[in-house]
Amino acid sequence: MKVLIASYHFTPFDVVASQRALAWAKYLPEAGVDTTVVTANHPGEKANTNAEVFYLDCPNLPSLEKPHWTNSIPGMSKVQTTIKHFKGELDPRAQQAASVFEEWLMNHLEHNQYDFYVGIFSPHFHIEHAHLLYQKFGLKYVIDFRDLFDNRLTMKEPDIGIKQTVIHEIILRKWKAWMADASGWITVGHSLAMKLQEWFGTSGECIINGVDLQEYQSFPALPLDKFTVLFTGRMYENQVLDQVFLAWQEFSKEKVDVNLLFIGPNEEVRRKIDAFEEKHGRIEGLEIKERVKREIAIGYQKSANILWMPGFSGNTGWPGTKIYEYIASQSTVLLSPSDNDVIEQMLAHQPNTMIAEESQDILAFLEEKYSNQQREGSIESRRDLTEIDRKTTAFQFVEYLISLGQS
Repeated sequence: MKVLIASYHFTPFDVVASQRALAWAKYLPEAGVDTTVVTANHPGEKANTNAEVFYLDCPNLPSLEKPHWTNSIPGMSKVQTTIKHFKGELDPRAQQAASVFEEWLMNHLEHNQYDFYVGIFSPHFHIEHAHLLYQKFGLKYVIDFRDLFDNRLTMKEPDIGIKQTVIHEIILRKWKAWMADASGWITVGHSLAMKLQEWFGTSGECIINGVDLQEYQSFPALPLDKFTVLFTGRMYENQVLDQVFLAWQEFSKEKVDVNLLFIGPNEEVRRKIDAFEEKHGRIEGLEIKERVKREIAIGYQKSANILWMPGFSGNTGWPGTKIYEYIASQSTVLLSPSDNDVIEQMLAHQPNTMIAEESQDILAFLEEKYSNQQREGSIESRRDLTEIDRKTTAFQFVEYLISLGQS
């Protein structure tokens, strides 16, 4: 089987979105699939995979952009994106790259044949190109939806205004037209799969993100000199922190060797901290670091005494990506508050985890782990990680492609 994968996000572009395509490039060939990847030529060291990778020179790559002065204005990015959506530009940050990819694909398919094209959303143009290639070359296509254009649509009662609803309708009409001839689709969570099935009227396959264990386990743990509760990555508006903050205020009293550490994009974290401290007073032992390289964040995950996962309020059936790294770390994981959904279900059968809602329960948990650390040092879990290994999920993807080729 020969597969052509198109993904704007790919190593060395150091974002979460790059990991999905990289996993396919690394592990589909191990399953016997002749794999080609086309991506944007982001600066940095290129990936070492068994796939053939073509890097396209595209204008205005986000990996090369310096933050614009308007980025500091609250809400400005959303305003700019909204204007472009109304103009019909569905990929505001990658609009010019679309034509570069399309020209390359059309030329490449004149001289090469594949069994499937796999486009990874986002950006939108990977879906449009799949449709165009099918029309011109009859190339079967499968779309890999890492996300929806708005994941709030998986919620039971999403809070979406009239303006955004209109934009959603514009996008959805295009998606339905582009997906009309698709052989299939995959996505990363049950709630996203149910929504895609509703939109397209076809069944797809849910294949989780997981974590690349080969890569993850290759990064060394980085020492932390205090008892550390750690959150890494992006914080979202519908993640609630107050109960843990209340517990931490009590826990950190008269302790100089404890640290509540946030690493990553920090705008939402700072907003939540400011709102809490205005109401409840200062949070001691708090440290905020800017975004670091992925291997450094993973090194801290492995050394942290507790990894904190605030559940997503209102989200259903979609765990994101962070929880897989947290499980792979073998560190203690605290889910608080619970999502009352898939993250809780994932952690419930894992050793060395805690799911808590009330500040007194969280406080007791912190004190227990702190006392254990003082007596015995850090203790690793022994979790079976096979199910969340990206190599496992890649083989599941191959089985799905084989089934589509036989139908």
